[in-house]
Amino acid sequence: MEKSVIILGGGLAGLASAVFLSGKGFHVSVYESAPKWGGRTYSYFDKEKNIFVDNGVHVLAGFYENTFEYMKLIGTYDKLDIKKNLELILCDKNKNVFRLKCGNLPGVFSLLSGIFKFKGFTFKDKIRFLKVRKLTNKGYLDNAALESISAAQLLDNLGQTDNLKKFFWNPLIYASFNTTPENVSADLLAKLIIKGTENKKNMSIILGKDNLNGLFVDNALNYLKNKSVILNNNLGGNKINLKGNYIESVELDNGNTVSADYYVCAVPFFNFEKLFSSEFYVKYFNNSINLKTSTIISVHLFFNKEINLEINNDMIGLLDTTVQWVFINNKKHISLVISGADFIENNLTEKTNEEIYKICMEDLKSCLTGFDENNISDFKVIKEKRATFLPEVGSEKHRFNQKCNIENLFIAGDWTDTGLPSTIEGAVKSARICTDLINNNLN
Repeated sequence: MEKSVIILGGGLAGLASAVFLSGKGFHVSVYESAPKWGGRTYSYFDKEKNIFVDNGVHVLAGFYENTFEYMKLIGTYDKLDIKKNLELILCDKNKNVFRLKCGNLPGVFSLLSGIFKFKGFTFKDKIRFLKVRKLTNKGYLDNAALESISAAQLLDNLGQTDNLKKFFWNPLIYASFNTTPENVSADLLAKLIIKGTENKKNMSIILGKDNLNGLFVDNALNYLKNKSVILNNNLGGNKINLKGNYIESVELDNGNTVSADYYVCAVPFFNFEKLFSSEFYVKYFNNSINLKTSTIISVHLFFNKEINLEINNDMIGLLDTTVQWVFINNKKHISLVISGADFIENNLTEKTNEEIYKICMEDLKSCLTGFDENNISDFKVIKEKRATFLPEVGSEKHRFNQKCNIENLFIAGDWTDTGLPSTIEGAVKSARICTDLINNNLN
């Protein structure tokens, strides 16, 4: 007999759960309280410009194996621009251009080749970087001290120079964790380094050739409809009804109740506790999810005529600036990314859009040859105030396992215990884990 699954939440973790589970033959229903699908991974249509604008730029890494599986299933994997090796272009405020290009070597040796050829590093920098090889040893994760110190402290312990932090560690940490090194657990940074250096492919940076809806959402909805998955937006779960350690039903926002054999809760961590009575929550989960959030600000710039920057690359990193990354969407539209906005410029999140725009202009004019502010026709600032959880020291104990003490409940989301930061891969990996747990429960 076909088993049924109800998924609460239609963000990326919920959609991926539905795709994986329906592919295993389960009868799946998804309930999403918002009118849109994809959670934070979405695009909105700008009627004035007649284009889709992404909520924020999402860069993929070569080790996103679960994300690639998801994209292959929904038919969008061919929309990725996959590079064989890691290559970054960085610019400073004096318009100096630096290229970090890793060689065609196995694992960590590919990264080391790029570091040793990088013109921004001194001989001392390169020798100090060799100490990082400790982090590529999985046995290093057994060091209990990693759970009690920050990434900033770890880098100091490893003798990393200011130059190494400027050109390598700060860009990596801001991009991966959406905050400063002081706010990142050393344990989580070590796990990322191990994963990223398992082979040279894992270190590559991958950009999409479509908007976020086109990459992750639209095809998924079509796939799910073809699998007869029941999709309900504007209708979320309001309360989970328990009988013993078993979910009996879910009360929806409209007052109706629905039930299934299994349930996947794929809501953000700040909405999870609200689904339970205080009595049951304390009984089965013991403590609140005391995770903090971190903001990403995206700024979209639109131009009257085609831009003509000296650097011909889709992605440019800026050094010692508020803006960290510049993405060239096309010759008349670029996107800027400011990660960890709560922790820079005296909390950039609280500044007005116009103030943020002016800061961006100063950064671009100081770093990019050929940038002309007078060519800008319009701009849009998007503040995603709860873009990610803050992966600070001690945060790991608040990340729930995908399986809990409630027999037929499974938990998905980038905030769950995946060993990864709050990323697309974290969300999809959690969905894969939930699917495997449910499927194995039948065998």
